[in-house]
Amino acid sequence: MSAVQSIADITHIPPEVLYTFVRVIVIISAYLLFRPHIEELFRRVTGTPDPKKAALQAQLDAMREQEIAKTRRRAVKQNARTET
Repeated sequence: MSAVQSIADITHIPPEVLYTFVRVIVIISAYLLFRPHIEELFRRVTGTPDPKKAALQAQLDAMREQEIAKTRRRAVKQNARTET
């Protein structure tokens, strides 16, 4: 019985250490959960653009330019057909 008792004494965690550990886990979890929201608020306050949104906007603009160029080429072809 003394061996079992000594193992129990070794594995006993003081409440202060346990509370500190739980606080650290809660703080890390809250940060990971709310990180996107915190970053967005920080960007709004500082006026820094979101890199992901900027990249998506650039791709969208490029696609629109391609579509405009394609439409212009079609119009030029149609005008050339009607003139001949």
